Amino acid sequence: MSGVTESTARFELAARWKLVADDFVTAIAGSPDGALVAVADASGAVTCVRAGDGAIQWKRPLFAMSALSLDWHPNGSALVACGQDRFAHVLERDGGASKSKLDGGGPWIEHARWASHGRTLATAAGKVVRFWHADGAPMFETPPQASTIAAIAWRKDGNELATACYGGVHFWTPSRGASTRQFLWKGSLLSLAWSPDIKVLAASSQDCSVHFWRLSNGKDSEMTGYPFKPKALAWDAASSLLATGGDKTVMLWSFSGKGPEGTAPIELEAHQGLVTELAFHRSKCVLASGSEDASIILWEPRRGRGPVGYGFVEDKVSSLAWADADRLVVGDASGHVHCF
Repeated sequence: MSGVTESTARFELAARWKLVADDFVTAIAGSPDGALVAVADASGAVTCVRAGDGAIQWKRPLFAMSALSLDWHPNGSALVACGQDRFAHVLERDGGASKSKLDGGGPWIEHARWASHGRTLATAAGKVVRFWHADGAPMFETPPQASTIAAIAWRKDGNELATACYGGVHFWTPSRGASTRQFLWKGSLLSLAWSPDIKVLAASSQDCSVHFWRLSNGKDSEMTGYPFKPKALAWDAASSLLATGGDKTVMLWSFSGKGPEGTAPIELEAHQGLVTELAFHRSKCVLASGSEDASIILWEPRRGRGPVGYGFVEDKVSSLAWADADRLVVGDASGHVHCF
């Protein structure tokens, strides 16, 4: 990757440890306390390692086919995993034993996410979302949506869940057991990203655009012109910058003031392949991006448009996550997991 050199980036990322999973890495999740990292792969296995040195703590072959999604309980006591199976597994932190096994209602479960308060879990299978109490007891099931649910995202306070499919976004309040509102959009949505301040919901679209709504009044707008589907979305902790993929260039849209309507995006250029993954640091304005060209780049967009750090894995970057304040964990299409 000729675009990232010692002259354009401040430092090369040092690898702390490396793990080889059984197949394509599909998801990575760091525990809330930063001590553990869970890795899911296309063989159906979930592996839990120590964030500090990569030592394997436990490994569970949960699914006959691919594992698809991971999410830690907010207090770090349990991990939910789902995949190409009709059951989601809630696993103990230490040892990975099953605490509960939840029937998602479809051939497989694409998404599973805990609400931030930890009292509610949502699973999405096909056109239906099921809500569960923390102990695994069922709460309620949504009516079938217009198409397969492509993404789910909890509001930061955990009181409302957004779901995306063809036709727009639905919002669900578990305490009411019903949809509270809907934002219509004539197209297929692919991913969701709710700003931490709960003011804006962004969604990538099949038509190579990013659509967003202001939650206070339902006003919608969009950013167009991407050459590819901009599925990767990430907000900074201050809710002022939205990073989007859809090209080899990372596009950053500023939501400060009245933006981003009528403004030009900040363009971060260095990758030589399509951007596949984006993740802002949990508290700093530091962005990590991964690409089809097997590169990982760190950016500090408030300080400049050039990369500040770079590294490489063996194959296309398929997942990345900040394990804690200092560790970035990256998985690739060949099953390699690197901690930088």
